[in-house]
Amino acid sequence: MLLFSNYHFVSLYVTRLVPCCYSSPAEMSFLLMSFLAGAMKIRQKSRKWRQQYGILLNLEKYADAKQVAEALFNVLNEENFVGHEAESAADFYRNKSQYFDAILLYHVAFKLYELQNKQRKVLDGVKECAWGTELVVYDMKVKKQPGHRSVVTHYVLPLMSEMKQSMKLANVEDPDHKASQIASCKHYIEVVKTLQSKQKRNRPHLHKGCQLM
Repeated sequence: MLLFSNYHFVSLYVTRLVPCCYSSPAEMSFLLMSFLAGAMKIRQKSRKWRQQYGILLNLEKYADAKQVAEALFNVLNEENFVGHEAESAADFYRNKSQYFDAILLYHVAFKLYELQNKQRKVLDGVKECAWGTELVVYDMKVKKQPGHRSVVTHYVLPLMSEMKQSMKLANVEDPDHKASQIASCKHYIEVVKTLQSKQKRNRPHLHKGCQLM
């Protein structure tokens, strides 16, 4: 069931990032399987970094945790992994309630997307990373993840603000699309802040990926 879920998510990434006029069903299927394979390789390759990252977050060494994320980003970038592969891996860990692993890979996916900031649709990818991060925060709060408030305050919110700033600086020709994606990112940040304030809030979001259908 989990494999199907990831297959569905990655198929949405392919649809979002590849113009339909250039992709036959066979080409789309090939890209889909390539992205799944890439996400699986990232899960395998990132094990050492995920372990270090989790330890550092638990110790509240957030600057050091950020350095681990940057090191993993550099490794994956050098090996030509792309944003949607890392994002799919992050979704996998969020679905398994491995929240620190998910945050790490949403962070890395965002940085990989950022490399392609001249492509209009990559804004969608950065926004999805912000959404996925917000969903992680919600799940950590519901499941009472130990130490989650400190992690969110000192690491997650600054990361999401960095995502928003990156979107503002993106060089795209469609200002309406850019404004819409930035507004979505701002909304996710406000949701996280509300969750941090201990106020009860009905979360109005669909499951990640549904709005792309």
